[in-house]
Amino acid sequence: MSSTAHSLSAFPSFFAETAWTAPKPPSPVRRRATREQGEALEILSHAIEYLVDSHLYRANEFDADGPAIRLLMNCSRAVFAEGEQVYTLRQKVQRAIFRRATQPGPNC
Repeated sequence: MSSTAHSLSAFPSFFAETAWTAPKPPSPVRRRATREQGEALEILSHAIEYLVDSHLYRANEFDADGPAIRLLMNCSRAVFAEGEQVYTLRQKVQRAIFRRATQPGPNC
């Protein structure tokens, strides 16, 4: 028996068979925005884009664009979060199954 085969056999077989996989990312949240929310998101995104572009253009200068960009991004997230959440058919079915499974039955 070669030394390589002997050293590999020292580990349990489940180490060789199991592979680490990255966790599945959560499904994206979909929201239905009103007309006003859509316009606000558009204005905020243009303002963020303008500040980022001007910040890149003036890379050597010290300025306060960073806090302003973060503030606008937080406002954008807040407007987005106010929109009505829309569920896909798959999410609706999963939620229904989960609710059904967690409800106490008549024999409990």
